[in-house]
Amino acid sequence: MVSKLWQCAIRYSKPILQSRDAKSSSKEQESGVSAMESLHRQYLPIILRSMKVDVLKRIASQEDLTNTILFAMVDYTDFVKI
Repeated sequence: MVSKLWQCAIRYSKPILQSRDAKSSSKEQESGVSAMESLHRQYLPIILRSMKVDVLKRIASQEDLTNTILFAMVDYTDFVKI
């Protein structure tokens, strides 16, 4: 576990942090961009899947809320007619 964490720090964290320094060279900046793009490619599918699941849950709850509001409006219009 520690070795994987260390490898991740060497491969991604160090280049990204070095590229953010104002005094970094163009090679360090390119290395940081490359590391960031690599992380982006690896984690984007995971993030998209989890967000899609969350969105589907929200859509379902919004449909329930919409139906509740519509039923309340129908009940109110019926009440006003009386």
